[in-house]
Amino acid sequence: VGGILVSLVFAGLIVALHSLVYRLLVMNGLLAIQEVVVEGNQYLSREEVIHLTGLHPGMGMFDFSWDVVIGRLTNSSSIRSAEGERLLPGVVRIRIEEDFPVGVLVVGTNAWFVKSDGRLLLSARSPQVPRIDVEYPLALEQGRIQDEWVLAVVKNLAKVTNRDRIARIRLNREEGAHVFLRSMPTDFWVGHETM
Repeated sequence: VGGILVSLVFAGLIVALHSLVYRLLVMNGLLAIQEVVVEGNQYLSREEVIHLTGLHPGMGMFDFSWDVVIGRLTNSSSIRSAEGERLLPGVVRIRIEEDFPVGVLVVGTNAWFVKSDGRLLLSARSPQVPRIDVEYPLALEQGRIQDEWVLAVVKNLAKVTNRDRIARIRLNREEGAHVFLRSMPTDFWVGHETM
């Protein structure tokens, strides 16, 4: 019984000593966050991403859980995915994939920001995105587009790397799709969808 007690006391001292040494290293800046590097952000600022993480310079490199930090980031409607890593000494790197709208969907007098998966947002920060005019009644269910043609246009629009050059897309069941570029006074007819 005495040997077990001595072992427990010894283990407790080792843990306390480890914690004390870690705190001293953090206070001296050797194991403290000195810089948070953000990669993959196009619309969100570096400061906005860092604010979402809850990380800050001077914080211990091992004083946070990646699960919590990634959860904070991906709970934002603006971030699709995130990952991070600790780079000793003192650097934390965060990589994000943003999930901003690919266009503004206009049906009659109603307008929504639309994401690449067809989700509609009632309000969003507006990056320069194309306007999508749908000139026929559109089926929506629980804030999602149900029309296959419009959904295909939105998904393909998400793949366009320079979509900021597209001013507007007009979808008409009889005429097809017309794409209006910001730099040109004319439109391009893309195709015809028969319903």
